[in-house]
Amino acid sequence: MRCDKKKIENILAICVVSIFLGQIYISPLNSAIRFSFSVVALSLMLVFLRNVPVMLSAVAVACTIFVFRCFVGKINSPDVSLVRIMVTYYGAVVFYLVYGAMFKVLDIRERIKIPFKNFVYLFFAEVTANIIELTATSWRIESTFEDNLKVIIIAGRIRTTFAVGLYYFINYYFLRYEKEQRENKFREMVFLVSSLKTELFFLKKSTKDIEEAMNKSFRIYQNAKEPSLKEDALSVSKDIHEIKKDYMRVMTGIERTLEEKSVFDYMTIDHLFRIIEDNTRKVISSKGKKINMFFKYEENFRTLEHYSLISILNNLIINAIDAIDNEGDIRVLQYSEDDNLCFTIEDTGGGIEEEDMKLIFEPGYSTKLDMETGEFSSGIGLTHVKQIVEKYFEGEMTVESQKGSGTVFKLVMGRDKIIFNPEGDDNGY
Repeated sequence: MRCDKKKIENILAICVVSIFLGQIYISPLNSAIRFSFSVVALSLMLVFLRNVPVMLSAVAVACTIFVFRCFVGKINSPDVSLVRIMVTYYGAVVFYLVYGAMFKVLDIRERIKIPFKNFVYLFFAEVTANIIELTATSWRIESTFEDNLKVIIIAGRIRTTFAVGLYYFINYYFLRYEKEQRENKFREMVFLVSSLKTELFFLKKSTKDIEEAMNKSFRIYQNAKEPSLKEDALSVSKDIHEIKKDYMRVMTGIERTLEEKSVFDYMTIDHLFRIIEDNTRKVISSKGKKINMFFKYEENFRTLEHYSLISILNNLIINAIDAIDNEGDIRVLQYSEDDNLCFTIEDTGGGIEEEDMKLIFEPGYSTKLDMETGEFSSGIGLTHVKQIVEKYFEGEMTVESQKGSGTVFKLVMGRDKIIFNPEGDDNGY
């Protein structure tokens, strides 16, 4: 049988922690009997390390604690025989073997999740193990069985309470960590899908351009009189057609991926703002800036266009972050004007030069310089945003800026293009 390295490592970890906590004792009612907290460690590690066998772990802990105590006992009392020291500490072996058996028989790993019952089962397992240990070592204990039983019950309550309390504490932080990981993965998925949706929009636009180029090429072929020109025009037309087919395959693949990856059919503006805000704060932190974020909405509507909206707003917010040198404010507002929904993204950055205002939506225009590579940004962000707003949402995008004071981008889009009202839901919430 192949040894499971991970199981062995976990069992060794249980033994080491049990030995360490075995040095922490309590002696209720000034009893001569000492109760260590190693059983608390054993219980919790058996619960959380589910890949290790219960009895094998109990045997390992029993042996290691016994050997460790005998070793320490011999060092502290070199004149005492090893046999006598072993007789003194063999009760620990009895306790951990019985406790491991009770832990397995009572199936505490599963019942630990049940409030109150988890305390009862752990307490019963510990008291039973202690009583059997006491019976096995009663010949060397002077106090009466009744007195010792009281001490066992008190110690059992203390250690069980400690174990259950620690279980809930650790479980709480595990759940918090898992929730945070799920939320991070969810946010990453939303931004990935938003990005793909944006690229798909421009792929479709490019496909129309390709169709137009193919039609022009074919018209040249039809009208050309020279055989060589006709042949070249036909060849170009065929090549363009092949490129179009490749585009269609790519678009089909992206659309299929989007169907699989889409997390929600619709999203409320409140949820959408929270996702963008969480991502924005991470971006701000990574850039080492001190920027205050403000998100406010007038109407918490539902929308099926959440991915496109996230892509648009996120792009403008990232631009706003880049426009602020170190400290500043960014405000994202949503409100209504007649039958339109409006979004404004306002920053207190350096603003835009007046002569640049007519160029900012032109492809390739950029003032962002990568200090590491010495290259400017591709300058397609604002171009993409404007085209999505105007072509896809049939809306309008404007900008106002004052050098040294900041910039305000305003998006105006029809309510019917964004708001989703499920059948029978008049409120849109």
